[in-house]
Amino acid sequence: MQSRYPKLYGALCLLICAMLWGSTFVAQIFGASYIGPHSYNAVRFLIGACALIPLVLHKRKSGSLAIKSAKHTLAGALICGCALFAGSYFQQRGMADTTAGKAGFISALYIVLVPFLRILRGGKVKLPAWVSVAVALVGMYLLCIQPGGDLSLGTGDLMVLISACFYSLHILSIDNFVTDTDPVLLSCLQFFATGLISAGFAFGFEQTTMADIWACKWAILYAGVLSCGVAYTLQAVGQRYADPLQATLLMSTESVFSGLSGALVLGERFSGRELGGCVLILIAVIYGQCADSIGPALKKLSVRK
Repeated sequence: MQSRYPKLYGALCLLICAMLWGSTFVAQIFGASYIGPHSYNAVRFLIGACALIPLVLHKRKSGSLAIKSAKHTLAGALICGCALFAGSYFQQRGMADTTAGKAGFISALYIVLVPFLRILRGGKVKLPAWVSVAVALVGMYLLCIQPGGDLSLGTGDLMVLISACFYSLHILSIDNFVTDTDPVLLSCLQFFATGLISAGFAFGFEQTTMADIWACKWAILYAGVLSCGVAYTLQAVGQRYADPLQATLLMSTESVFSGLSGALVLGERFSGRELGGCVLILIAVIYGQCADSIGPALKKLSVRK
């Protein structure tokens, strides 16, 4: 499939990636009730890195490990690892004070934020991006602000929103480095970087015992092996083969899977108001990526008629 249908292969990788990421919010909530965010992420990402070592060694032995520049690869791993560390910390910090469903939809805002961060690279923000942000803000209001309450976000929701900003930086970092290095090696090295940075902060600011870690071992293993070891690698591989628009839309379904997982496993339920907010956020994410394609598509259709 990879050689005959590269775009389909990339799309399948990204869809499975979104499903694993969405379901991992449940594991994160469970882990947050036992250990601090730095400890959770340290163990989670180091497990994810170790899970990829056999695959890296296999690719090296078979001669399929493509490395154009070791220096470039290490730089990419460090930069991607730092962005992933920040995004993962704020997300995990917020999981103790929010729900899996809400966290999933707020996290999806990173896709809306990506065009604005491209300004730092000399890009311009087009009208569809502004419209997407406006719709997303309305959705955030309905999802997070209760009727009659003040206009401040809850602590957990705010932390997850901050994490979305850093995940946007991570997406841009992956785009910069994945075309010039092996995606599996890049994932493995960035996980080691994220895990080691998290471990340093955990030793400095948290008091976690092995008993605490063992108590949530299944949540950590799920997040480490599947969400890190498998899903982030699928992201890197998928972004290499899939069309950028297609990749973004497929990854946005993470929020849908988070809501489904929260409902099925944790019994979470959205109110009508919150559900409306979720729908608007999803519309904002999809519209922001599709708008540039709608005009040309309609023009082609009218010409054919």
